[in-house]
Amino acid sequence: MTVRIICFLLFAFSLRAQGFFENLLEFARVHQMPALLFFHFKDASEPFPFLKEKLSPLFLIVDIPLDNISNVRRLEESHALKRHFGVETIPSLLLIGPEGGLITRFPATAMHPDHLKKSIIGIWTDYACINTALNKAEALAVRRIKGLYETAVERGFTDFRERLLTLGLDKDDGVYFLLEKYSELVSAGKADTKEAKQLRKLILQKDKIGAFQIKTRKSYETRYGSL
Repeated sequence: MTVRIICFLLFAFSLRAQGFFENLLEFARVHQMPALLFFHFKDASEPFPFLKEKLSPLFLIVDIPLDNISNVRRLEESHALKRHFGVETIPSLLLIGPEGGLITRFPATAMHPDHLKKSIIGIWTDYACINTALNKAEALAVRRIKGLYETAVERGFTDFRERLLTLGLDKDDGVYFLLEKYSELVSAGKADTKEAKQLRKLILQKDKIGAFQIKTRKSYETRYGSL
């Protein structure tokens, strides 16, 4: 950890012409560290001290106050970052990937600190696992793709969900990913489109008996609608 701090100080000094927060996120990218951004007003500093104590070895913790800052440039940077990530609720805690993309948001004051820590680590672990697996996508078996896809859906990893769905549609000879794609179209109000009709036809061709059996189940109808 000490080495990382020294590296950051040297790195930030070399980039001092850039913005403070820009330097921090660039440091996270170079060292492939996830970052936690805590946006808050002066009267709401929790859970920042807890996060620094418990998670700083694993994450780059960035305190982003939105008021009571004498440094005008820093204040402008704080609000620019707030706009960039579409932060509407204050206080707000964001988990950012090493490449600078938003992974998820947390209710900064609504969770017990220990539960918050567990949730952050769990989500980051799942994100990193899927990301690593997708780097070798061609080697993934259908069963593994399905498991990763379900994790992406549960965690709300939209980009991963779409990539895994596309991969599953390409590799799976069954109907699981066809049904997931069909569900996506139904949810978007596109059940009567040409694409949805073609999917229904293909699903029934591939697994006519199974599809009709599943169709009678309430859980199926809730998830996929009616074929």
